[in-house]
Amino acid sequence: MASDISKLGLHCRIITDNAVVAVLEKVDFIVVGAEAIVENGGIINRIGTHNLAIMAKAFNIPFYVFAESLKFLRFFPLSQRDVPEYT
Repeated sequence: MASDISKLGLHCRIITDNAVVAVLEKVDFIVVGAEAIVENGGIINRIGTHNLAIMAKAFNIPFYVFAESLKFLRFFPLSQRDVPEYT
């Protein structure tokens, strides 16, 4: 995703979950991917996304989720095993 964004002429940097707080004041917006998006708008992702969203809100930084349309689900999975793997 970072290389695709850079090709559009936007400065982009990949930051690990545990280093986000150190650079958050320099960030214009945050973009993350998603494992799935539920019909009601809920986001299903791996560890770290929820904390990042909370930090973004605290710093008043726009937070966006990018995902392919095939990742939209009509049901809310009860566990990670219920989410289809798309590679």
